[in-house]
Amino acid sequence: MSDPFTLRRLTADDAEAFREVRLEGLRLTPQAFTAALSQEAILPLEAFRERMETHHVLGAFDADGRLQGVMGLHLSDSPRTGHIGQVWGVYLREAARGTGLARRMLEQLAETARGRVEALELGVGVYNTPARRLYASLGFVEMARLPRVVRVDEVYYDEILMRLAFPTAQTP
Repeated sequence: MSDPFTLRRLTADDAEAFREVRLEGLRLTPQAFTAALSQEAILPLEAFRERMETHHVLGAFDADGRLQGVMGLHLSDSPRTGHIGQVWGVYLREAARGTGLARRMLEQLAETARGRVEALELGVGVYNTPARRLYASLGFVEMARLPRVVRVDEVYYDEILMRLAFPTAQTP
């Protein structure tokens, strides 16, 4: 059976589809994001185009060419923090969940980062057991539990900071 999803880096031409998926994620799972729907929804499309040009955003498209999932990678050029990449904006539409797509996407993002950074970090809600299991199965380890990271209305959500360290060449 062929894979129903095609993965590729999004470009500025994908900004409208990315915006649609991003806003859906912020609307349906606001506790999963530090960004707020009220702020992102009023951004012009140009802001999303710029995001595609300045960040590595991986997209997953179904057989009909519809964007079903997104996952961002931030690689800093800072000499002090550039050795750690950040995974951000992870969201899969309902139909894509439970298909193994998130694993494929994260594995591809990790391959993109390997050799460019020493480690990847991400934050995941304490409540999000399926995501935590996935990240742990790929080698991410819990670094810290951060209380009250996200507030939606008057409800606070804790996050777990996780890190995947890439093996480095040992010098004799």
